[in-house]
Amino acid sequence: MNELCVIETLIRLQQQLGWDGDWYIHRYPDIAEAIKQQILLDPLLHFLHAGYREGRFPSAHAEQMASRFNNYNILPHDFEVGNLKVPSKWPVTGEIAKTFIIKLVSGFFATYMTGPVILDVGYKGANSNAVPVFPHAIGIDLDYPGYDGLHLPFGDASVDAVFASHVLEHVQDAEAAVREWFRVVKPGGFIVCIVPHQYLYERRRSLPSKWSSEHLRFYTPGSLLCEIETSLLPNSYRIRRLVDNDLGFAYAFTTPDKHASGCYEIELVLERIPQPSWEFC
Repeated sequence: MNELCVIETLIRLQQQLGWDGDWYIHRYPDIAEAIKQQILLDPLLHFLHAGYREGRFPSAHAEQMASRFNNYNILPHDFEVGNLKVPSKWPVTGEIAKTFIIKLVSGFFATYMTGPVILDVGYKGANSNAVPVFPHAIGIDLDYPGYDGLHLPFGDASVDAVFASHVLEHVQDAEAAVREWFRVVKPGGFIVCIVPHQYLYERRRSLPSKWSSEHLRFYTPGSLLCEIETSLLPNSYRIRRLVDNDLGFAYAFTTPDKHASGCYEIELVLERIPQPSWEFC
């Protein structure tokens, strides 16, 4: 999904929700306090990230309707992703939770992550109670049988998509990891790789990371793309999406010594293609 699509999706979501930002801030004192302390600048992003799942309402009208009708829903219960359904309240955590609803509504997931066999690599992070990105996705972490942190216990070209959010920066041999993800993806399938942005998240020139001692490298869109190109054979893949995701990023208040708010990541989507019969001269 391009950036225009994201903007259109946000506008459509605000209309669908009947969004009233001023009401939301005054209705929930903790939101007002977070904004006062410059911890939170975008109440809509908060609602899409956490408020919806916490039972908060986007407007007075929505709260009134919910009090009148027990089965009132602000958003559909489920969204179709291929032939399967994903609940809008699926309890994802971590960075993907910030844009989960947007990716459902915009069709991002339906475009790049269809099919019954989806791997969510490194989905737990620091949360032992985390769930994979979809109910039907296979969560791969260090406790998954046969997985050693690099090699996936799946056959060649056997999965529809690999999803890895804020994982690659933790991997010792990133190029080997990319090749392994690519190995298991079917032709026509996708790798969705999301990493923190050096200029948005790290905001420093070189290691170590101020915010995570487990980060082994920094990424810009260029360095991430270079790593992909170094890892894989030419003409075995195509880049379908490469964007800075700075949705809700607090540019006016973010400094190198203050943790960023909003989104601060790079999204890359790679499609595996059938290997052409010809080679470069």
